Amino acid sequence: MILIYIGINIPFNFIFMSAFFEGMSKELDEAARIDGASEMQNLWYIVVPLAKPIMTSVMLIVFVNTWNEFLFSNTFLQKEEMRTVSLRFFNFVGKNGADYGYIYAAAIISILPIIIIYFLMQDSFVEGMTTGSVKG
Repeated sequence: MILIYIGINIPFNFIFMSAFFEGMSKELDEAARIDGASEMQNLWYIVVPLAKPIMTSVMLIVFVNTWNEFLFSNTFLQKEEMRTVSLRFFNFVGKNGADYGYIYAAAIISILPIIIIYFLMQDSFVEGMTTGSVKG
């Protein structure tokens, strides 16, 4: 399942991050080179701090996509103990009806990790966007 999730998420993340890096200011790279920074210093002190918001966005998108994925996990995971959170909802729906109390309780429990992770990482969305950037 890990290989499937990697294969599903890499194309979107590559396009998402490459669009961000293409939009970065070339003046920052040139200024760092003039100041005597090596390639690794340029990457570590200029690019990584500016890329924190995009990396946070990618991490959140991958986590939510993987957490909510249903089709592949339903197809490939046959053992009950290996089933994902989204497949657990399937247990509460039967041939003659659904147990809505359990479904709503499971929905709230499954949403909590996403909300907690979002609130822990939300500062990274704004931070780093203008850190060390060029005025003007």
